[in-house]
Amino acid sequence: MPVLNIIAPDGKENFIAESIVIDHYLAKKFGLLGDNEWEEFTIKSLYNNIHYLHIHLANVIDHFSHLPVAKGIMAQFQNSELLWRVKESVERGPNIAAWRATDEFKTFAQGSIDIYARSAPPIEEDATTKEA
Repeated sequence: MPVLNIIAPDGKENFIAESIVIDHYLAKKFGLLGDNEWEEFTIKSLYNNIHYLHIHLANVIDHFSHLPVAKGIMAQFQNSELLWRVKESVERGPNIAAWRATDEFKTFAQGSIDIYARSAPPIEEDATTKEA
């Protein structure tokens, strides 16, 4: 978890945790949150939603990659250059990349694949899945 150590002019220390909270603090400190409360709320809302959607999109794509019909679905995602770039950008983030490199993540991912394979009807390969 990211932590920002703030030292006040009187020498007192404060710590702020969580990346979005730190981002908001620094944006406000450097005058990047608009000129009034309405602008500040609008900027924070857009920033938070974009941040959330990046992570969420990468997770949704990852979820689909574990389904029995993954080949066809993943081919559709790969055909969208913008969606695929978001996915790759999120996955290159150091925290996510480190998590996905762990044995624990690999066990979870394989468990998802196994559960979906057991709960889904057999897939007949068609032209869509063969192309992917």
